[in-house]
Amino acid sequence: MQVCRYENAHPTYTRWRNRLSILLSGLVLVLGGSPAISIAESSCVGSTCYYVDARDGRDNNSGTSTAPWQTIDRVNRAMSALNAGDQVLFRRGRDWGSAHVLQAKNISGNANSPITFGAYGEGARPRVQGIRIKNANHITIRDFEQPGSQGGPCTSVRDSGYIILQNLHVHDCSNNGLSFGSGTHHGVMIDNRVWDIPANDALSIHDSSTGTVGDHHWIVDNVVTGYIAEQPIDVATGSDNERGSHDHKVVGNRVRGGGNGCIVLGHGTSMGWLVGNFAGECTRTETAFSTAVSGQHGARSGSHFYNVGNVTFSNLMPSLQIAGQAPGVPLVFSHHNTYVHSGRGRRPVVRGSQRTDFTMHHNILWPTGSQTHVQLRSADDVTAMNDNWYVEEANAGCSILGKTLSEWQASSTHDSRSSCGSIPGLSNPPAADISNVDVWNTAGFKAHFIPDSSWSGCGTGIGAFDCSGKQHIEFEPFTDFSSDNGGYGWAGPAIVRERYPLDGNQTAPPVAETPPVAETPPAATPPVAETPLAATPPVAETPPAATPPAAETPPAATPPVAETPIDAASSLVAHYSFDNLSGSTVPDENAGLHNGSLHGPVATTGRIGTALRFDGVDDFVEVGSFDVFEGALTLAAWIKADDFGIHDARIISKSTGVGEQDHNWMLSTINKSGSKLRFRLKTNGITTTLFGNT
Repeated sequence: MQVCRYENAHPTYTRWRNRLSILLSGLVLVLGGSPAISIAESSCVGSTCYYVDARDGRDNNSGTSTAPWQTIDRVNRAMSALNAGDQVLFRRGRDWGSAHVLQAKNISGNANSPITFGAYGEGARPRVQGIRIKNANHITIRDFEQPGSQGGPCTSVRDSGYIILQNLHVHDCSNNGLSFGSGTHHGVMIDNRVWDIPANDALSIHDSSTGTVGDHHWIVDNVVTGYIAEQPIDVATGSDNERGSHDHKVVGNRVRGGGNGCIVLGHGTSMGWLVGNFAGECTRTETAFSTAVSGQHGARSGSHFYNVGNVTFSNLMPSLQIAGQAPGVPLVFSHHNTYVHSGRGRRPVVRGSQRTDFTMHHNILWPTGSQTHVQLRSADDVTAMNDNWYVEEANAGCSILGKTLSEWQASSTHDSRSSCGSIPGLSNPPAADISNVDVWNTAGFKAHFIPDSSWSGCGTGIGAFDCSGKQHIEFEPFTDFSSDNGGYGWAGPAIVRERYPLDGNQTAPPVAETPPVAETPPAATPPVAETPLAATPPVAETPPAATPPAAETPPAATPPVAETPIDAASSLVAHYSFDNLSGSTVPDENAGLHNGSLHGPVATTGRIGTALRFDGVDDFVEVGSFDVFEGALTLAAWIKADDFGIHDARIISKSTGVGEQDHNWMLSTINKSGSKLRFRLKTNGITTTLFGNT
């Protein structure tokens, strides 16, 4: 499910790389002319964009791009006048200091048109230290840097719903990085990077003294690193004796450096998923409580948790710790994970510290330097264990509850199909890579956890990765919660559903695509007077009922564009026919201005001349970094796919990351109510996404 992530955080590269196994017979980039895909520059149609510039703005300006406001105080005074779809954009490269906090309170967008606070222009992210959201609905905060806070989290959300925190760079906050607190429901943290939090957690969904957190949250594809005083991710609602909220999904994150574990999902929480996370180097002292991917649960019925496709390594304490207070509480399903316990001490890889209904299957467990693979209070603590692979070192055997595997099999009903032995291809990453979270998503790093094809366990589905390198990313429903989207819970907004579609989201109508943030001001934005704007009635303290999500509808069909000859002399930027490959060099037929290099694909016969075959795993061609300065762009390619069912397959992209706003341009297919073309283009600093009709 994770597609085309890039190793470098700063340089911008142009590549074609995909998860489809395809033949690529030619690729052309053209400026101007008659593009095969029509690009309409974004504008604030039906809404208003307001602009803020800390250096060149003035608070008595009208708030347009040519006459921006200056201060956060001016933005706060305008909050009550914001309507659904409005956007408040802060100039990149500017710093608003620590004197004032952005107060997004008593405002509401809707499911189709959220109110967005973001960035415009070129350069570094705008720096805004504190953001507070309260009594608000359908709000998106994105693209800021938050370098510290004057008390409290860098961004806190209270008594609000349908809030998206996206692509924020957050560090040195005085108490938590990003926080969803009491009364918050339907929240998303996605594509954020958080580091060096000296107190409490990096990403927090946590009750407070004023109340409990609501239901339905996603924490998706975030990166947490550096010094984190407590947990990089902490989802803790309710208590050991009180029911908390339900439906919390922690998916695709990379976390390291937690002083008290990596990821905690628990207390009185029910209905949670931990899927496809990487967690390493958590807990700095051997005596501290730590769980790399953990569930802590209260003494009540109805707690259900899935741990699937996770990878842990180099942690000082257990890779998985599950705590409960009574038999039958909770239900924990741990399968298709790879737990490499490489810390010091005599700690098990998986530990159930108190009685639980615990099911564990198809996992790889490797306690390097330790002989204990699984530690339980008794065999009664586990409902079922089977089809696991316990990795032994130096022919030392495998230990479950102090027994060898054969003794454990003979004395219990568990692990009859499990094995003890080595796994070819499995290895510990080097220390330099473990400490650099930016390489964790590269093919080279993941290869340490991918068994060699010679392994006898290939084809059995054991571990987080199969032998072909595919990671197990899946969501299983909880039948006890069948009334909540068939047991899958909230499917999330479009940006989440694009990456992680739930098998059960057909029972809930999808929300229409969030309109892209536009930088270009509308043609005739009326001036905003410096006097305070007329106040709209404040939103009630209790969050209003959610607007029913609208079904996604594709854009209106456009007539097909007839093929026209390329005017190479005037409009051609780059042309790759693949007919004249030389070693690893891919020549640019346009005077060799942008030659590329092969990284895996092999030459074969194509529809016209030579083609390249990509393996659908990690093959790509890199053509360096170059810019397009004209007002129109065409990306055209001949491809033949083995399978169009892949959810997100990139054909060519110029990007610094995987988020929408990280892309300069991109052409891909996407499995979205059937396979469609998807196109992205950044204009005036804002990326727009278009989908084909079919």
